[in-house]
Amino acid sequence: MKLEQEKQVGKQIVAYREMADLTQQDVGDLTNLTSDQIGLLERGQRNWTLSTLIRVTNALDINLTTLFQPFEQNNEQINQLLQKIERNPKKETLLKAFNEILETYDD
Repeated sequence: MKLEQEKQVGKQIVAYREMADLTQQDVGDLTNLTSDQIGLLERGQRNWTLSTLIRVTNALDINLTTLFQPFEQNNEQINQLLQKIERNPKKETLLKAFNEILETYDD
């Protein structure tokens, strides 16, 4: 997992921390990390060890897998969409349309 995915997991940590009504300092105290380290985790600017992620999720009272559920859901949605495109008789037209849409977002 690198960069963008780390940022997404960091956003998940922020969301669950805020739902638990905890500050970065609170999570740091519960995990024996500094608030600065928690901030780095939340911004996706630090490589995590499994131990660190477990400590953070324990402090937030969530399962470790909870942090990764959005990725699993996105992959499943993408897979379902790709299967629909693959089976569609107008597959080439759909692919062309998606490529045109994606090109507009690259600008």
